[in-house]
Amino acid sequence: EEYQATLTTCLRAASGMQSLVDGLLTLARADAGRLEMNLRPLDLRAIAADAAEQFQEKAAQAGVTLECRLAPEPVLVAADSQFLARVPANLLARATGYQV
Repeated sequence: EEYQATLTTCLRAASGMQSLVDGLLTLARADAGRLEMNLRPLDLRAIAADAAEQFQEKAAQAGVTLECRLAPEPVLVAADSQFLARVPANLLARATGYQV
């Protein structure tokens, strides 16, 4: 049990470090003018719903109620899905990581 908890902690830390490194690489590429984006039409409702679903359990563990209210009509933007998905994921990670 203790071993499994330690592994879980290590995996969580490694995942966090990988996200940090990926973010730093993205910034470096952007600064160098070599950031390649795959722009295509995306519905922001799907991005928001995916992020809310991804963080539902973490929010509950932090004692936070996570509610996702979506517009009834599509909210379309031209964006890169990988980059755009990071925005709500980063916001929700921070929101569920801190307790008041």
